[in-house]
Amino acid sequence: METLCFTGNYTKRFARVKEFSNETAEIVLDEFLKHFCNTWLEEEFTLQSGADWCERSNTRQDIRAGHYPRTIITTRGVIELSVSRGVKGKYTYTLFKRFKRKTERFEEIVIDALLKGHSGRKASAFFAKFFGKHTLSHQSALQAMRHFDYGLNRWKNKSLRDGAIILVLDAVCLKRRHTILKDS
Repeated sequence: METLCFTGNYTKRFARVKEFSNETAEIVLDEFLKHFCNTWLEEEFTLQSGADWCERSNTRQDIRAGHYPRTIITTRGVIELSVSRGVKGKYTYTLFKRFKRKTERFEEIVIDALLKGHSGRKASAFFAKFFGKHTLSHQSALQAMRHFDYGLNRWKNKSLRDGAIILVLDAVCLKRRHTILKDS
């Protein structure tokens, strides 16, 4: 059996095949994630309504009334969901919170980008290149920053107990609890 030598054109051809394989893997992963999330939502609707699609049951509490589209922005990208809807009631899903279009991890990345110097508009343009238009407006970027500021102020104003030591680094006040070890 001959050993293959990747020199000359073979290296370029192999790189193109590798690039194609990576793109294919990303597409397959995106489709799998979309299918997984939609299946999750269907299962939750089935559990909450008491019966499966077109199933007659004494435990049925509601009937289906179609689906509505829902977009969720994750660190993986934009996921288009098809959420089941019922005639009688509103359903809560564990996959997303009501009125939330972005995951917590995505908002952390947005805050990190803003803390590293992007303006709200630059962050909007930056994330639009990765995830497409309308994923992040400059208002929602600044709203995420306000949420961060609120959490930071709550942490700063939190009372300390047990003899705290305050450490100042780079003009930022960090709090640290200090406990004294007793000899036994």
